[in-house]
Amino acid sequence: MTFNDKVRYKMLNDRRPLLTTFADKVAVRRYVEAKVGKEVLTELFLVTKNPEKVKQQFLPRESVL
Repeated sequence: MTFNDKVRYKMLNDRRPLLTTFADKVAVRRYVEAKVGKEVLTELFLVTKNPEKVKQQFLPRESVL
């Protein structure tokens, strides 16, 4: 059995709802905060569906969008 076979098997057969939480960057932050606390998370500046809301002057010099 190859690695790709194992991945395909998991994709077809492992339907735990928690896996979709782990795939969502915002939802996984809420999960981690509830389980171990907010202090382990990196600082989050903005969550938006509208990129026009992003104001570069309010972000740190080094940041990821």
